[in-house]
Amino acid sequence: MFSRHVCAYTIIIFIVVGLLMIWGIFAGDAPAGWANWTVGDAPFAGGWHTLFMTSMVVGFSFQGTELMGIAAGESENPGKNIPKAAHQIFWRISFFISSPFW
Repeated sequence: MFSRHVCAYTIIIFIVVGLLMIWGIFAGDAPAGWANWTVGDAPFAGGWHTLFMTSMVVGFSFQGTELMGIAAGESENPGKNIPKAAHQIFWRISFFISSPFW
């Protein structure tokens, strides 16, 4: 698949592009800058409770894919089992996202 160098370069490019956007090099109007961190209650607009609850949602959201990676290291036949698990995760996420609309 991808070499470690390609993954490292991709991460570095994302960081550089993000910094360029903050500094306004890609902006059409004015740079976003760091001013949003000092306005009102930012970055804790809802207080510590909101920050904690957001962290819980983020942790829950990535739990399935993280466990799939751990299972890959413990599986006897990861070449067969990991693609099957990836397809199951896709369908499970699709089900849980779409089920409230039924």
